[in-house]
Amino acid sequence: MSDSQETEVQFIENMEEATEYQLKHTPACKVEGHPDSLIVRVKIGLNGLSHPQTEEHLIEWIAIFDGDQELDKVFFKPGQTPEFDFEIAYPYYQTIVQAYCNLHGIFGTYI
Repeated sequence: MSDSQETEVQFIENMEEATEYQLKHTPACKVEGHPDSLIVRVKIGLNGLSHPQTEEHLIEWIAIFDGDQELDKVFFKPGQTPEFDFEIAYPYYQTIVQAYCNLHGIFGTYI
């Protein structure tokens, strides 16, 4: 599956009903406010679950958006832990973090 083939972002609608599959792919975000910006600490996986990072199955990138505008994107290789700290300047409106899995598509979290 290539980036261009999968464009629909998958979100967890109800955490109580989330599957292990969803939890392993969804960005976990911690937000810290600063006077001129936000730091968004992102790691892939919720509830202590982590995503594999093998040649065959990996998170290829994590990106942060404000609405439809991509603010930043970081790429990962097999063996690298899919974590990153983004810094975004004010103002921001509808911030979304997305992660792309080469097998299962794009998963997102609203900030």
